[in-house]
Parts: sequence; C-alpha cells; structure tokens
Amino acid sequence: MKKISIFPLVLMIPIIFLLGCSDSSFQAQVGETVDIKYGNSVYISDAGLTISFDGDVFDSRCPMNAYCIWPGQAEVEFMIQKEGEDAVISTAILNAVDKPAKYPGYEIHMLWLEPYPVAPVDIDNSSRIVTIRVNESDAGNEPGIDTVHFSEMPPSDLMVDAFELKDASINGDILTLTVSYSGGCKDHDFTLYMAPPAFMESYPVQANIYLEHQAYNDMCEAYITEDLQFNLRPIAEKYFLEYDQYDDINLNIFEYFEDQPSEFIRITYSPR
Repeated sequence: MKKISIFPLVLMIPIIFLLGCSDSSFQAQVGETVDIKYGNSVYISDAGLTISFDGDVFDSRCPMNAYCIWPGQAEVEFMIQKEGEDAVISTAILNAVDKPAKYPGYEIHMLWLEPYPVAPVDIDNSSRIVTIRVNESDAGNEPGIDTVHFSEMPPSDLMVDAFELKDASINGDILTLTVSYSGGCKDHDFTLYMAPPAFMESYPVQANIYLEHQAYNDMCEAYITEDLQFNLRPIAEKYFLEYDQYDDINLNIFEYFEDQPSEFIRITYSPR
C-alpha cells in the first residue's frame, strides 16, 4: 500500500489558522458586546456601521496601586463610518457618568478598557483592548438634559464643527447656552466638556469649558439658533472633593476656534 504523507497537511493547518486571524475586522450586531484590539475594527452588520479603534486614547483612571482623590476616567476616539457616508470621529468616555460615542441613530458605549493602569507603568496603545456595545439611540423620545463631561483631550480636538456662541445663563445647576450653526438636514449633537478636569487657582477658581458640535456632514445651509441645556453638577461635586466645600466657580465657556482658544463668555456658577 502506498503511504500518504500527512506532513504537508500538518504544516498547512497553522498557516490557515494564521490567515483566518489576520483580518483586522469582524462582524457583530446591535446590542452585542464585543472586544476590539487597538488598530482593529468591527462591522455592525445590521446597522451598516464600521467602528475603528485606532484614534487617541486618554486614560486617567486611578492606578490600582495608588490613592487618588478623583477616580479618573478612560477616553477613546472611535472612527465611525456608515456605508456610502463620510467617516465621523466621536469620543466615548468611561467613568461614573457613561458618555457614548455617537453616530446618527446609534450610540457606542465603552464598557471597559484593558489593561487597567498600574503606576508607574505607561501603557502602549498596541496592548489596549476596548469592550463596546452599540445601541440604537432613543431618537423618538424626548431628550433629557445631558451632564457636563470631563476630558483630558486637547481643546482643539473637541472643536469638530463650527458654531456661534450667542449667550449663556445658569439657573441652579443648569447651564443654558444659545448657539447658532448651519445645517437643517440632519440632527446635530452637542457635548459640553470641562477640559482639562482641573481648576485654575484664583478667587473664585476658574474652569475652562468647551462645546463639541457634531454636524455629521450636514451640507445644508439653513441658519439655526437653539438653546442647549447641560447639568453642571459634576463640576460642583469635583470641587467639593478637592476643597471640602462648595463655593463660586468662574466658568470660561469658549467660542468655536480653529487653532487656539480665544474668545469666551465668563459666567459664575454658585453650587450649593
């Protein structure tokens, strides 16, 4: 009987396995929890969205071997692209108040980011794995008042699409901003940030506030003016953690800029 060598077949098995694992993208569906390694992407088949994890990462979570007044947070930039549409960059934040990355009709929630920081080791992005879940946004429901978010990102990274800051007022913990912008064909999203999440020493202390505008490539040219509301309470609680009391805080709310922050409206927030 003629012998059949299995040696070439044995060699091909790991080759096939490696080829099968070399693809940097895979598929999932809305509502599923998926892990994405840095530099890779996932295709959400029933939404037609490709979500890439290859942008900036800011991780200020308190190291597991350290004591911190503020627990910190993880921020991840995702590139999100729908079939036939231009890509959108949106940021998800993981802390006590979940801030999802957004694309019209969908929210990308960051559930976890590995590895968790250990002082004094710096984490290379190539070792990071993010856990996400994509949900449909509640577009049909009356939107609630979003909270202010903290960010370690450079303020220039928060300036996505242009807007005009017309006015600002505070009633209790609620900040109302009057803004104008071009559009009219798509829903726009606005997110408020304190960046960096640190107070500038003066009396009263100061905090720099930036408004991120996502127009989602809306090419229409209607001139829209609307009032936006945000809950400032996280700033008050952060102040209390650092100073063990509540007191006035001067908020510098910046206008849209392209290179460096310049014009702003200053308003005093008096939490109790």
